[in-house]
Amino acid sequence: PCMIIPPYAHPLNMFNTSTTVSKSVPRRFLSIPHRPAQQGLIKLHPHTVGVPALAKALAAAPSSTLAASAPPRESESGAYVIRAGSAPLGVFKPTAEEMVQTSEDAAYVLGRNAEAFIGGSAGSHREVAAYLVDAAATKGGMGAGVPETTLASAAVGRLVGGVENGMTLGSLQHFVENVGDVDDFGPSLFDVEDVHRIGALDVRLINCDRHGGNILVSLSKAKEAGRSHYRLTPIDHGYILPGEVKTAPWPVWMDWPQARQPFSDEMKDAILHSDVDADLEASLQELLNAAEIETLKYSTNLLKKGVELDMTLYEIGLLIFSRHPEEERSFLEDVLHARAESRRPFDTVKNCVFMFDEELSHEEKVSMFSSKATPRALSRSPAAVMMEEKKSETCHIRRHLISI
Repeated sequence: PCMIIPPYAHPLNMFNTSTTVSKSVPRRFLSIPHRPAQQGLIKLHPHTVGVPALAKALAAAPSSTLAASAPPRESESGAYVIRAGSAPLGVFKPTAEEMVQTSEDAAYVLGRNAEAFIGGSAGSHREVAAYLVDAAATKGGMGAGVPETTLASAAVGRLVGGVENGMTLGSLQHFVENVGDVDDFGPSLFDVEDVHRIGALDVRLINCDRHGGNILVSLSKAKEAGRSHYRLTPIDHGYILPGEVKTAPWPVWMDWPQARQPFSDEMKDAILHSDVDADLEASLQELLNAAEIETLKYSTNLLKKGVELDMTLYEIGLLIFSRHPEEERSFLEDVLHARAESRRPFDTVKNCVFMFDEELSHEEKVSMFSSKATPRALSRSPAAVMMEEKKSETCHIRRHLISI
């Protein structure tokens, strides 16, 4: 039998600690009383609901056994494995210890996306937002399995070494038993449906940090016909939903053969019925700013349009991601930049509206396709050019402006 290796013992640190951004805590979170748990060592925030397994695990843990430890390898961000005795319960990431604290730090990690994160919401809030988006998608049949995640306060000093240094706000994510991350395995072992669900989530979130270390691999106890018993769980969502969309770095799954396989009919139907409904938007407004929520609407509509045109996950990914994001502009960056430059007012209808070439002015077309459309005059990515030049229905998606 395979040994279940907790993240604090894994040499690659399955819970990547470099995916959060420092921000001051919004006043609204400081003013809301917390739900006490475990004699004040950990307090779940009442704003976020829907984490029953995490809440149950904390409630069942004797307070005298609670402890926390940082991963053994050096890390710029704070991340603590919360344990009851030797059993891991969750991973706590304090907002105050998030890595990107200066523009220089952000540029090193995120390149052209840096300012969107430096000036945006905290990484801990993005972690919770990713869970809420995926939980809503799960109801529609396309959830990727992001572990339960909530805002919480923890007495990190007392949990780590008995030092009283007050309560710290951050994100708390339920621990997932695993046998490693995807870098430890070959992609041929992974289920097509799992890859498609994670890829669809990353497209919607414009995930700027989907490397092999933040997809966990677990062994499924239940055998399902036609499915791999190696199951995938996406974690670490501190770099998602930038308020100003730039070309996102190439995610690990874009190199997997599953990404080039067509979506199942069930997955297509789930994507086409996905939306940012009023309930989800209201929850996200407690975590993200308006521009970041608009990014989710754009990306969701782009995913839906790609599915309508029978594009594969890989082809849709080409419109957002690049191996050289510092040097190339993606389709989505082109589109949103052209929209901003044209100053055409957004349509306020709920569903996405796609404007065809004949509806665009000459200036809008030039702005959309010119290499001078962005201040740095970045080149078009070869993948994006290939998609534009294809003589098939898929090329139409490059000739639309997205309006929400």
